Amino acid sequence: MLKNGFLIHQESSFKGLARLISLSLFVTFHIFVPEASAAAPVIATTWTLANGAESPPVYLDGTDFASDNDKFDFTVDVGTTGLKYDSAAYIDSTRMRFNFQGIAKTGTITIQATASAFLPMASEASNTISIVVPVPLIAQGITFILPITMKLHDNDITPKATATSGLTVVLTSNTPSVCAIYFFLIHAVSAGTCSIMATVNGNLIYSQAIPVTRSFLVLANNPVTPLEPTKPTEVVTNLGTLSHDPKKPSGGYISVLVANESADPKDATLIKMLIPAKTTMVPVVFHFSAYSTDEETAEGYFVVRIISTTSDGTPIARLKKIIEINVPAGAPGSLPSWSFDGFTWYKLKALVTRELPSDLHAGYFVEKDGRVAIMSDYLMLFGFKKSQVPFKISTTALSMTHGSQVQILANGGSGAGAVTFISRTLDVCTISGSGVVSGVMVGKCFIYARKASQGIYSNAISSALTIYVQHKSVGR
Repeated sequence: MLKNGFLIHQESSFKGLARLISLSLFVTFHIFVPEASAAAPVIATTWTLANGAESPPVYLDGTDFASDNDKFDFTVDVGTTGLKYDSAAYIDSTRMRFNFQGIAKTGTITIQATASAFLPMASEASNTISIVVPVPLIAQGITFILPITMKLHDNDITPKATATSGLTVVLTSNTPSVCAIYFFLIHAVSAGTCSIMATVNGNLIYSQAIPVTRSFLVLANNPVTPLEPTKPTEVVTNLGTLSHDPKKPSGGYISVLVANESADPKDATLIKMLIPAKTTMVPVVFHFSAYSTDEETAEGYFVVRIISTTSDGTPIARLKKIIEINVPAGAPGSLPSWSFDGFTWYKLKALVTRELPSDLHAGYFVEKDGRVAIMSDYLMLFGFKKSQVPFKISTTALSMTHGSQVQILANGGSGAGAVTFISRTLDVCTISGSGVVSGVMVGKCFIYARKASQGIYSNAISSALTIYVQHKSVGR
């Protein structure tokens, strides 16, 4: 065949014949043969291939590519990748696409443009570029343990945070006004809920670990003197704390007032507790604090935080017996709920009787007078929350091409809680904090979103959205 004025022998004979006929129509007396360029333009690529990618493309950058290029104008060696070189497609004079079939395995692909791949034709072949398919990345996990509580002015503590890969774990405080991270030590700044996120970056062997977030309480450094056990009475003398001595059980309800924001006992909320014998092995003090605002409490969305400590301040989170926490009825339609950190809330299981099944740690029973008896062997946040209106996510495109992006929109929900987008298939797609999905490799991409709890509203999770990540089709 005749290409760029030269006679070239290759399999594309029809393409060469068409050129020759075209040339004979326009040249009457003689054929002018252009001189070949001194050297081929440099070719390059920034494209990468993931191990396991299905029929992946490769894009080649350069200059002066001929518009009628096909697979025979390039020398391609797939090495040990297990791929089959299928075709080459001209995009423009600066870019070519190479199509492969199969599943990419560890190895190296090399590509070199022949002299005939350029217009005008080069005097020699181009440089050779390599695309490495790395070994499969190994998934890694994070083990992250924090204390249950910490007091102000305590010595900084070292958390237990390790990665299965042995790589370095990075800790970040989500609540710097409550706790800070100094040289992998946790430093208490103020009383409140401390939330810390652990992350581990990937490398050539391990993929990036899924972040893990843990929370605990930072307590005010106010020593509490244990009170004598109080006999059952509706004349409440306990404000915010009550004591329990396993050697001197009360035998009935102990009442306590949980103060509101103004700390006025007249406006406090009455809570009654039934603490069985041998609930703890040592005397403890139960601490009560309102987690809801005065306005939320008045609307029927009262939330109380309950913790227990020994006389020296050592926290006790889990009890040896089931206790009853008796609270006022919530707003109509409200959900009795519990939470460890105040960010993620779970519905309590409704019970037919006061008996808590062995497979549950918490549940609730409604009294005849409307009060709610919460049964639990854990101390945490208890109260009433309101469900959000349906929270949904959507997109204008349920399919996308490898390497492209799609915007996800969140709609509905209640309150001003922050929206977090999450990808369940990080090997196929990732998603940014603003909801932009990026296709990583061909496959099904599963995205969902979470709207955080805010005010009287519980957290909400959307249904999963499926987006198909496909190969990009490039025409000749």
